[in-house]
Amino acid sequence: MCASFNAQAFSATIGLRYSRLFAGLPSSKCGWRFLIQLDLGNQVVPQQIRVSWTRCNYGGARPWMHCPHCQRRIARLFKGMGGYFCRACLGDPIYESQRRSRKARAYLQAYRLRQRLGGSRPVIDRIPPRPYRMKRRRYRKLVARIEFLERSLSGSRVLQHAPQFILPLIY
Repeated sequence: MCASFNAQAFSATIGLRYSRLFAGLPSSKCGWRFLIQLDLGNQVVPQQIRVSWTRCNYGGARPWMHCPHCQRRIARLFKGMGGYFCRACLGDPIYESQRRSRKARAYLQAYRLRQRLGGSRPVIDRIPPRPYRMKRRRYRKLVARIEFLERSLSGSRVLQHAPQFILPLIY
């Protein structure tokens, strides 16, 4: 089966996560190929991504993509070198948090924890109330972690240069 879609919808990674599963898989592995149309300036370049499926121990199936360069079975592909490849083929690029200072990492972590509670800016805004259906114990742990992270941020330069919006995590 060959499916086609435009790669502009994916900004940094391609990941298959619990896609539509088909009940009648004939063997332990079933292979498909996806055709991705990459828009590189004024030309469109097709790239084929092989997808294989493995059965899980407790039922269902899991999709795996294969790197077009090294054919390694992986869960995510990353954009780089004019296509989508695995981390090893791209030269192990650094993570977003590795480019930040210790206080900036604390700000980012506090921001993401606040997003789980409904969203607000660290240190500036009050901690949001407990979301509906979140257990009280979990809420208290998140609030304690947020307060611990924000103690080191009160009065730092990170708050002056902090963005109003941080991109959500892409999986």
